[in-house]
Amino acid sequence: MTTPDDSFEATALPFIDDVRRFALSLTRDESDADDLVQDTFLKAFRSWASYTPGTNCRGWLFTICRNTFNRQFRRERARPDIEREAGDEDALPTVIGHIRAERLGLGDLLDRVDVRPTLKKAMDDLPDVFREIVTLVDLEEFSYAEAAEVLEVPVGTVRSRLFRARRRMQSSLLQHAVDMGLAPAGTDVEARLDPAPAFPPDCEVVVRALWDLVDNELPEVDMQQMRAHMDDCQYCRAHEDFERQLAREIADLRTDPGDSRSLVDRVRARIVSARN
Repeated sequence: MTTPDDSFEATALPFIDDVRRFALSLTRDESDADDLVQDTFLKAFRSWASYTPGTNCRGWLFTICRNTFNRQFRRERARPDIEREAGDEDALPTVIGHIRAERLGLGDLLDRVDVRPTLKKAMDDLPDVFREIVTLVDLEEFSYAEAAEVLEVPVGTVRSRLFRARRRMQSSLLQHAVDMGLAPAGTDVEARLDPAPAFPPDCEVVVRALWDLVDNELPEVDMQQMRAHMDDCQYCRAHEDFERQLAREIADLRTDPGDSRSLVDRVRARIVSARN
């Protein structure tokens, strides 16, 4: 007969590596991350009766982890004014950034150099609210709805934060290219923003929904319409290719937590102690 303890170990503990990666993205310290993971699983064990079997246990654990972090570490989390714009309004500047790269002769930047160190630093430099959404969606492959549930925010907020985070990382790549001398000497990256390119109306609709397409967050009918447009539009298709490649580069930042057996043993010891 399966006991509640057996059920918890079989269902929740397999996600310990995932939770540790998320905890490390929050604490930025391995020792603190391990402590946070242990506290997360202890709280999850004590609340196991409230978990509905068959639902998203991984997301449930991530929510407990984030809430535990917010309460216990009491970090002053920078919250920039990021809620005023809808997410699709953030997609346009991201694509303009790609146009800027092409004007600088950097359209193939992702093929020419190893951008992972720059992306890693750019991600580390993100404000907490941006870094956690990139971790959830790009590294841990949460859907927008799943990330919204973990963060306890609307899906539109997830979209907005994610696009802004990616735009910052993209800008860091462009600046790195200039610093490395890959762009013409004396190039002023920001000056290339003006004037902003004018898009045909049908292209602008595609551009604004580009990240939703890349993330498979579009309804099927909208996705088919965008595909039909890009079949005939080399311009938009090139931007999609660039953004998909950038998404893959960000996903490659996902790290292997290494041997987690000792952490699993510590979690089990905390559970045994709590049971007794």
